[in-house]
Amino acid sequence: MAQNSLCVLLDDDQLILASWALAAREAGVPLEKFSQSEDLMAHLSKFPADTTFFLDARLANGEKGEEVARKLYEFGYQELHLVTGYPPSEFASCYWLKSVRDKDPPWKK
Repeated sequence: MAQNSLCVLLDDDQLILASWALAAREAGVPLEKFSQSEDLMAHLSKFPADTTFFLDARLANGEKGEEVARKLYEFGYQELHLVTGYPPSEFASCYWLKSVRDKDPPWKK
């Protein structure tokens, strides 16, 4: 992820959204936040191909972040990262994911 490139976070937890927003603001990183995949997909056309996406593994509506990431991959996005407390081995078959990481913002100091 390039410094100051656009990032998108999809997470249904308002505390996570707020903490990532704060960390991004402090680091000078532009961040768009969504709590539902439908909202993210409705705004997809405004995100350039090099956008970095961070997707919660388990969303409140039962949707799986890795499946949202697969849809994004099919649209040509490559910077797809799953954020979760689950071990990365649970997502080993998800070749479209660039990484599986914890829920700490990547810009956190």
